[in-house]
Amino acid sequence: MLTKPKPRKEFECILCGYKQSKWFGRCPSCGEYCNPVEREVPAKRWKQLESKKPIRTKRPVCNSQKQLFSIFTDDLETCVITGCKSKGLYGVHIHHVFGGPNRSKSEKYGFIVPLRYDYHDMSDYGIHFNRKMDLEYKKLCQEYWLANIGTKEEFIKIFGMWW
Repeated sequence: MLTKPKPRKEFECILCGYKQSKWFGRCPSCGEYCNPVEREVPAKRWKQLESKKPIRTKRPVCNSQKQLFSIFTDDLETCVITGCKSKGLYGVHIHHVFGGPNRSKSEKYGFIVPLRYDYHDMSDYGIHFNRKMDLEYKKLCQEYWLANIGTKEEFIKIFGMWW
């Protein structure tokens, strides 16, 4: 009895368009954390994916296609804590105050914070491991929401909870 072959999948970085056959959390091409899009791959392209050669689209790299803004600062290339301006893996990272499924909502309302790599996720005192700092920024966003955007109930409806 013949069975239909199992469909093969590829994962594409939503920021720069990099594609590979295995899931990734941090894009090997642009170095940003993202939630790659999963797609089925035609058989003729599967061999190219398995060869592990980067497949790029014509889309611009990373945040150049997005007009990000922050309620905390006008300069997204400078850490709000240290004033550091360096770029790359050990430079300034963009932290989404409300991550996971609320990541795009954080971008929409300006709830993003430029932080030096160690204050972001590469040390014990970084915001991803420091609950107190994380809650401070969440509460500042909520205060901004109440003063400039809407009500507590609307916030909960959009973000799922009140911190």
